[in-house]
Amino acid sequence: SEINTWMANFCADNSAIVEGPTSIGLSYEGRQLYVFKISDNPGIDEDEPEVFINAATHAREVVTPLTIMTFATHLVDNYGVDPRVTDLVNNREIYLMAVVNPDGYYHNQVTDPDGGGMQRKNMSPPDGVDLNRNYDYMWGLNDIGSSGNPYSETYRGPSAGSEPSTQAIKTFINSRNFEAVNNYHSYSDLILIPFGFTYERPPNYDIYMAFGNYMNETLGYEVGGAEIIY
Repeated sequence: SEINTWMANFCADNSAIVEGPTSIGLSYEGRQLYVFKISDNPGIDEDEPEVFINAATHAREVVTPLTIMTFATHLVDNYGVDPRVTDLVNNREIYLMAVVNPDGYYHNQVTDPDGGGMQRKNMSPPDGVDLNRNYDYMWGLNDIGSSGNPYSETYRGPSAGSEPSTQAIKTFINSRNFEAVNNYHSYSDLILIPFGFTYERPPNYDIYMAFGNYMNETLGYEVGGAEIIY
């Protein structure tokens, strides 16, 4: 609720370059899945590169919405002041989603109001689905990268794209023309690039690595594909 209040106030207070929050669908328990947009003409669909940055697919990774909120605040506070930020806002359409998994996030709020809730999955019965493994591309490839056990932390769901949240995000992504999608997690100090389901490298692996290494310039993380975690 605090994140949703922040989002509503942030968008209203900065409407010259921020639009939203806009719901792209509902979670399993019926919560709104909110996205907001930052650009110099946020209400106009301009011919500019589009990016989508989202967080809290895994509910217990609670710092990730703050990452979105801090980045958005940085753009607003430095627009017209910092040339790099001004260029980003003027020449990009930046879509931000602070919480992909509001049901699990709320569950942790209720069970552990002072922090430390460990619900990772959504709240689909009997024990939740790992939304990160529910998308239909290469779904259910094996039981190494995901699990068919409903009580596993990496349970992929009963079928590909079974969860309302993954359906909503897939529909949203397919409705746009994103040049890049960045999914924030906080499990470890990694920048993961495709692929995650195989050790084979995508045709544009060198481009992904270049972007990953550029992002990593001040972080000291590890950059790579399935070989570094999956």
